[in-house]
Amino acid sequence: MAGDRGPAEGATPGQQVPVTVSIEEGHDIDEVVRKLRRAGVEVNEVFEPLRLLIGRARADLLAAVRGTTGVAAAEVERQYHLPPPESDLQ
Repeated sequence: MAGDRGPAEGATPGQQVPVTVSIEEGHDIDEVVRKLRRAGVEVNEVFEPLRLLIGRARADLLAAVRGTTGVAAAEVERQYHLPPPESDLQ
């Protein structure tokens, strides 16, 4: 599990990063969401059947998010930027 990883690679400590959080079976989703909001997570969407939520959190708070009771995993969304089609790098 990624519970001991620090801030998102390439992110500054106070920078908001997009996260996907998996909620452990046996934990009340609404309760875990409340805990995450108190921990500073901006919750954008909750997918109850999948026990997932999408949101944003400060990069320096990721370890605390991952350590929240009921959180199975919290992963930073990876972003890729491709050059435009007319670029010489294609």
